[in-house]
This record gives sequence, structure tokens and C-alpha cells, in this order.
Amino acid sequence: MSNQPFQAPDSQELATMTEYLLTGGTLAEANQMNEKALEAIYAHGYSQYQNGHFEEAARIFQYLCFYDHWNARNFICLGSCQMMLRAYGQAIKTFEYAARMDIKNPLAKVYMGDCYLALKERGIAKVIYKSALKDASKHQFSHLELTRVERLLQTFEDEQGGQS
Repeated sequence: MSNQPFQAPDSQELATMTEYLLTGGTLAEANQMNEKALEAIYAHGYSQYQNGHFEEAARIFQYLCFYDHWNARNFICLGSCQMMLRAYGQAIKTFEYAARMDIKNPLAKVYMGDCYLALKERGIAKVIYKSALKDASKHQFSHLELTRVERLLQTFEDEQGGQS
């Protein structure tokens, strides 16, 4: 055994680990972290977010994204922290990833639209909002944020109608 505290895995170990992760395994499971522990970490991150401690919350959600990388909720929360920190480009990428992970939940698209709106990219925001509403209808998904988006789109239409 070497005197180094960490020894890199050999190619067979890497192949086994990669296969495990790609077939649905997570680092949390590999490290025997149960769902209760993950939920406690999530609750702490959510509390930090609710109290306006967005950087701390982002670190917690990054941890969860790393250890439980198949859970889209973690990515939506991380993206929300990034959005609150005005890191809109990062948030958009994070929300995109979450949207691809869970196509039945349109909230990632809603928040992605919010980021584009904050970047003054109203046209892109409108397209994404409409896509989120279409997905919500298709998957019978209901949430207050969708009502907000419907009102926002109506405001856009009203403004556009007044400019004619």
C-alpha cells in the first residue's frame, strides 16, 4: 500500500463506478446515506433559502446534486439559489438540466423563463413560459407559479396590443 492518503481507482473500478451511476445508482447510496439523511440536508438547505442565505443554500443544494444526482428537485433548488444570487446564466443551465431530468414538472422551465426575463430577453422568456404551460397541461401539473406565468403572458399580450 502506498503512503498516499488517496489512491486513484484503477480503470476497472472506474468502469464499475460509472456503470453504477449511469444505471441509476447515486453517490448517496454508495455511501449508505439513507433518504431520511438526504431529506434532513434538504430541509436545512430550504431553511437557509427561506431565510435569504442563498450562498449557503446553494452550497447545500450543490452537495445534494452531487450525491443524489437523479433528483431534479435538488437542481431546481440550486438553480433558484443561483437565480437569487443573480447568476442567471448558471441558473439557466441548472434549470435546463432539471427540465430534462423531469419532463413532467414544468417549474424548471418557469424559472428558466424568469431568468431570461431578468436578462431582458423577453422574447425567449415568452417562448419558454408557453412551453412550460403546454407541458403542465399535457402532464396535468398544477402549481401557483403557473397561474403567475399565465398572468404574466397576458400582461405581455396586453402591452403588445397597446403598442399597435
